Amino acid sequence: MVTVYADGSFDIRPLAAESRCTPTSVAAHALYEKSRPDILHGPGGYLDLNTATYTSLSDGISVRTFGSEFVWSKSQGLPYTIKFEAARVVGYRGIFMGSFCDPILIRQLPSLLDRAKAYVKQKHAHTREKWEVDFHVYGFDLDGNERTSTGDVFIVGEALAETQALANSVTSSARVACVHAPYEGQKANSGNFGMGIGGKLEVEMGACAEFSIYHLVEMEEGEEGEEEATTVGQDAAGQRGQSNALKRLTRWEMLLLGTGPRIDRQKSLHPASDDACGANHIHPTTTDSSNPKPLVPMAGTFSLGEIAKVVRSKNAGPFEITLDVMFDNAAVYEQIKETGVLTPAKIAELYDISVDSIVWCGFFDQALAFKATIPRSRNGKPNASGGFMENDVHGSQNHLPLFNLAINLRRQA
Repeated sequence: MVTVYADGSFDIRPLAAESRCTPTSVAAHALYEKSRPDILHGPGGYLDLNTATYTSLSDGISVRTFGSEFVWSKSQGLPYTIKFEAARVVGYRGIFMGSFCDPILIRQLPSLLDRAKAYVKQKHAHTREKWEVDFHVYGFDLDGNERTSTGDVFIVGEALAETQALANSVTSSARVACVHAPYEGQKANSGNFGMGIGGKLEVEMGACAEFSIYHLVEMEEGEEGEEEATTVGQDAAGQRGQSNALKRLTRWEMLLLGTGPRIDRQKSLHPASDDACGANHIHPTTTDSSNPKPLVPMAGTFSLGEIAKVVRSKNAGPFEITLDVMFDNAAVYEQIKETGVLTPAKIAELYDISVDSIVWCGFFDQALAFKATIPRSRNGKPNASGGFMENDVHGSQNHLPLFNLAINLRRQA
């Protein structure tokens, strides 16, 4: 629940009786699915959180936020912007799934999958339409390192083609190759591949779409639909003139909700007084300077995942992955900053990218957090969320390199 005051500050209070807000938990919302936490771009301008403050209130469960500022693009002489999003169909898909359990085959899995692709290519040598096929492999590193305790390896074969019929044919050929391809030392010759999950050998997936536009577009004067409609008339030369009404690309209106008095937004806003906030106004808590600063609770070398409260990854739009690390101890957070471990160079090393390609990297003190945003890629090439061979459409499974990063903490004297 939010209470908004005339000075632009607002209080956040949880609705669930067992929940509570903290300055860190409220500030952390600036990180979620955002490329950066301090400047949040959107239609018409950006929200600047560099001077925002988050203060616990005396009820122990609410937080007051103050100091954020929305900067209108027009105030800086820049055009109004709106967000455009679009996707395009890139083909049609089919998939099949199943598992390998033979350890003799599993040791040769990379070469077997390569031969399966070669078989599909041979079967479709006459085809002029474009197609692709590849495999999602779970429980096995294609560099040759087994990562499963049971020995089973699960795969999903995925085909993309210009037509659904061709996608179905490619999918079927790839599955047949996985079932019957011979391999050195083979003893189980009745079939290599466990299949038939859900009663299907292959699954027709239909059209394959991927993001193609995610952009803030600059608009010409009048296109944003801000002005009142005007009538199209004739100019002095008798030519019909173009009005703002014809230029509008969007339509919007402002609605007054509730029965309270309407605020005159042309007047300057003044800080809210206690009277304006009402008799039940909750005051910020005062800081007791006698309380000692929080200490680092442990010492030694730990993974970042053992130290931090949150280590996560998520999409920041369809073309970027953002990595968030949040701490619940201010002393630990400050020591992490002092180590100099979390840098653009380290992110580039962990994710095998160039430093120049990193979108944003830095600390956000209000949330005791570190954030880095990197381009989405697959097999070393840029790619959008969704589309062919997508296996993490939310981008939520990219945090492991950061989670496992070793960091040395020292206990304070």
